[in-house]
Amino acid sequence: MFGREGSLWKLKRAARSGDCEAAFEVGACYLNGIGVDKDIDKAVEFFKMGAENGSPGAALTLGDMLEHGFVNKDGQRVADFDSAFRLFRIASEGGLAAGSYRLGLMYRDGKGVPQDMGGALALITDAAGKGFDQALVALFYMYRDGCGTDCDMKKALEFLKKAAEKGNEEAISRLEDLSPEQSDDLEK
Repeated sequence: MFGREGSLWKLKRAARSGDCEAAFEVGACYLNGIGVDKDIDKAVEFFKMGAENGSPGAALTLGDMLEHGFVNKDGQRVADFDSAFRLFRIASEGGLAAGSYRLGLMYRDGKGVPQDMGGALALITDAAGKGFDQALVALFYMYRDGCGTDCDMKKALEFLKKAAEKGNEEAISRLEDLSPEQSDDLEK
């Protein structure tokens, strides 16, 4: 697919010259086997390069890999919550709603950082404000259960409805399961 003069070769050269978005794209090629054989270690190398040079997308992707763990070429599982937290911060500060959401979840769950429900609420609210539907669902649960905020079922249901309007399957399913009283609250 890519020859010596092809796009991947040019992207690699640009990545090695400090182009953070080129590094992100090369990492994605290796992660997904686009134009090259899948190679997790090479993907990590380029995502790390991209994140270090300021790519929010590279930081988010590598953070996700490190939070959930991945298996390297030596068959070892690699996971690192502390690094994932730092990478999600880069993604969040780079304006990615998913970065704010993932950082908020780490605060909520105390992964890689002491648990901070107020910090979690602020970050997840930021992601929801940018239209990130998973953040809207998370806010439903936080307001329903009083996590980082007072319990407020009316507000919780508003978040759930917004997520459903965006096509979020979990939100749609939860709305279908509402009791008649909860459905009445949603209509008011």
